[in-house]
Amino acid sequence: MTRTGILLGHRAQARPMEAIGQRLATALSPLMVGRLSGYGAIDAKTVAKAIVGLVGQTGNGCRAYDNAAL
Repeated sequence: MTRTGILLGHRAQARPMEAIGQRLATALSPLMVGRLSGYGAIDAKTVAKAIVGLVGQTGNGCRAYDNAAL
């Protein structure tokens, strides 16, 4: 399971409010430090690559990954 901030990247369908949110999140990301770091913007490609790298890992229970872990 991932617990990321807002995902950045292009979408095939137009979502004007999401585009505004992405710009705002990108501008605010440098302010997201310490406990807020998990809420910063992160590129969707970064999340996808991390998930691919985690596929097949074994272990007990459920694991959660935030921006810093990805």
